[in-house]
Amino acid sequence: MEGSPGKPITRTVEGGRIEDVPVSRYRATARLLRAGQTPLPVLVSVGQGGSYAPSATADFEKSSSGTTMEFTAKAP
Repeated sequence: MEGSPGKPITRTVEGGRIEDVPVSRYRATARLLRAGQTPLPVLVSVGQGGSYAPSATADFEKSSSGTTMEFTAKAP
């Protein structure tokens, strides 16, 4: 419902894309998971070349490839 709080969605990114996510505003966080190691928090940014932080919030936008949202991530 418009304006109502959502529930967390947890996905594993493979190939750089996550598909079939409901269109809404999202706050993204990320962790790097390596076998046998403690998860490492990753910094995220909206789009490319923005400022990185522990989380970032964005909305979906219409583009030539459909309705998309873009985040980039880097290990601290």
